[in-house]
Amino acid sequence: MANVTGFGAKGDGKTDDTAAIEHAIEKGDGLLEFPSGTFIIRKTLVIDLSRNSNSPIGIRGAAGTTTLVMRGGGPAIRLTGSHKGTADPKSWTDQTRLKERFPTISGLEIRGEHKDAVGLELVMTVKPTIQNILIRECRVGLHLRDRNRDVLIADSHIYNNTDYGIFLDHVNLHQMNICGCHISYNQAAAIAMVGGDLHNIQITGNDIEYSHSADLKRPDSADILIDARNGIASEITIASNTIQGRASVNGTNLKVVGRTGPDGFPSARLIAITGNILGSQSTSLHLQSAQRIAITGNTIYDGHTIGLLARNCDGIAIANNVHGWGHQPERPRQDHYSLENCQAVTITGEIFQNAGGGNASSGGVIALKGCHHAAIGQVVIRDPQVRGIWLEDSSAVAISGSVISTTRPDSKMIAAIEVSDSCRNISMSGNIVSQGQNSAIKCNLKSGRDFNTTIL
Repeated sequence: MANVTGFGAKGDGKTDDTAAIEHAIEKGDGLLEFPSGTFIIRKTLVIDLSRNSNSPIGIRGAAGTTTLVMRGGGPAIRLTGSHKGTADPKSWTDQTRLKERFPTISGLEIRGEHKDAVGLELVMTVKPTIQNILIRECRVGLHLRDRNRDVLIADSHIYNNTDYGIFLDHVNLHQMNICGCHISYNQAAAIAMVGGDLHNIQITGNDIEYSHSADLKRPDSADILIDARNGIASEITIASNTIQGRASVNGTNLKVVGRTGPDGFPSARLIAITGNILGSQSTSLHLQSAQRIAITGNTIYDGHTIGLLARNCDGIAIANNVHGWGHQPERPRQDHYSLENCQAVTITGEIFQNAGGGNASSGGVIALKGCHHAAIGQVVIRDPQVRGIWLEDSSAVAISGSVISTTRPDSKMIAAIEVSDSCRNISMSGNIVSQGQNSAIKCNLKSGRDFNTTIL
């Protein structure tokens, strides 16, 4: 066992312990143990798993009473391996199987005291396990680069970092679980996935909050950012998290941005967003050039600009989400949907209460603009501020079995459903709607037809 104090480390919060800890890494037997104390380092502790000739590596603090303070730029700890294979056991070498697998870090705090400090960095590792740690006041909390496989981050706090909490930085990564963590007050994003080749990622059961600058002015911050414009992001599940914060400039709770290649195949695809609570940012959900997205069973509230903005997407299933800010009905929020140039869309079982929806010239709680092959059904929209449903430049859209009603005597709803003259092949049937200022349902015969409407 390589207890760092046995190699000269003091842990007194004053002494530079870098050299002593490096000595422990070099001469220890695999388990690098930190007792209670504050250990100062000024350069990266490099643990090169590929040079390890003895045993697997583990790093253990004393049940959270250990603090590692990084006073230099770069990562406090860098784990570097050599695994070039996949998760398939057949791709593992003896070096991977016997010596590099399952490097584990637990039980310690890493605190940055340099503007470019990073907490942990993982490069070419396989089955790394990060648990029961606190990383704070770094530029990046946990940085994944190059290539990693089977990453587990659990029961940890990634807190108050100036850029990203967890940063997947143009990494080739398959199989990753982030669960049971508190990831908050990271100014650019709590979790950022930028570029790379990403598959099979599960983000579940976390508290993810307040990922923006303290002055609320840092633009384009996001609690979770998936940016696949120069990569691939596929097979991603975001479930059972609390994802909320405060409105900032162009800030988003969850942003997914892809690109559509020459073959028409988007780079951001196969994403499930289920059972989360999202709210209090400028935009709750932003999807751009994504395909095969399921958004189900979420509570989405207090979107200061919009609840869902989707552009150039193909294959979106939206079902059984609840929207609205019910505590102050006199102050409606803009928790509405705007889908632009999207194909193959279903919106079913949604509940909107006292939601906004754009402006009087074009907008509604659910607005489809330039969309084709869509179905809206069994939706309840209560007290829309402008319209319940608005269709513009869209075709092959069915609206059925929905209830769009006003309960306020001072309602300014223009129409429950309005279809612009630029639409074609719109079918409406079996809806129950309130009379708006202009009409209950506004649609000319060239754009579509209405059947069996009940007007309240």
